Amino acid sequence: MQHSQVEEFVIVNGRQIHYKALKLPNPTSHVERESKFEAMVYNAFFNKAPLKVQHRPGLICIKYRTRNINIIFIPLREYFETHDWSGEFTEEEAEPWLNDDWIDIE
Repeated sequence: MQHSQVEEFVIVNGRQIHYKALKLPNPTSHVERESKFEAMVYNAFFNKAPLKVQHRPGLICIKYRTRNINIIFIPLREYFETHDWSGEFTEEEAEPWLNDDWIDIE
């Protein structure tokens, strides 16, 4: 496969999205919110012809003609640690997520 035929999008997962924004009836765990968010993104692509869409937790693969598009869902902390976020966040905004005493609160 040629490099020019692959595209990747990184989406920070839905763990921090409020349950009402995800149309959930009551407060839920971060796992349930992530799952619901991924399902919403998946459903947005699933019935669109001529796309071929596959989903597994944390990843949606879309084939459009000769293009392969991977949508990856990752936690915000992992995003800050593994991707180039310069231009998207200031150092002050990222600092709490990069701090070693950071704790994930559901």
